Amino acid sequence: AEYLVKAGEPFRKAHEAVSELVSYARDLNCPLTKLSLSQYKQFSGAFSENVFELFNPQLSVESKISHGSTGKEKVKAALEACRARIEAEFD
Repeated sequence: AEYLVKAGEPFRKAHEAVSELVSYARDLNCPLTKLSLSQYKQFSGAFSENVFELFNPQLSVESKISHGSTGKEKVKAALEACRARIEAEFD
């Protein structure tokens, strides 16, 4: 749903489209990664070729930028903060 919201869909509509897409894939016993772009577009015209990037774990992790998320820079900052607290405690 986050993908569709970023593409301009209202959250409620995006959530509904993804829910229907997942049900469709489940009924076909087909992983989302194996569906075609035209199948995705049956549920929202906002899907584009880059939808398949969602299934790339590296890109997925790197796209997370909110506080406490798994993005590389956020994790690096959290580790640096922990190191500083540990050093302050034991100095």
